[in-house]
Amino acid sequence: MSRTEEAFHMQVWELIRAYKRPDVIAFHVANGEKRDRFAAAKLKRMGVIPGVADFCIVVDGRCHFLELKAVKGRQSKNQEDFAAAA
Repeated sequence: MSRTEEAFHMQVWELIRAYKRPDVIAFHVANGEKRDRFAAAKLKRMGVIPGVADFCIVVDGRCHFLELKAVKGRQSKNQEDFAAAA
């Protein structure tokens, strides 16, 4: 994730926190960081899957996913597959 996209994620999170209703659950999915192969293998065994959206927001029992991209960013194949499945 580029610094620009990382800053964008932080700005969006501040907006979500500022404006979400108290009954809404929202969180950032920490899938985007580079990891060494041991950490990546451990997380995979724990159920982390590639392509999951950046944010999960639960409103009235319905789960919404939000994938953010920098201006020139493009979805990966895994992200496209996740979006299609979700």
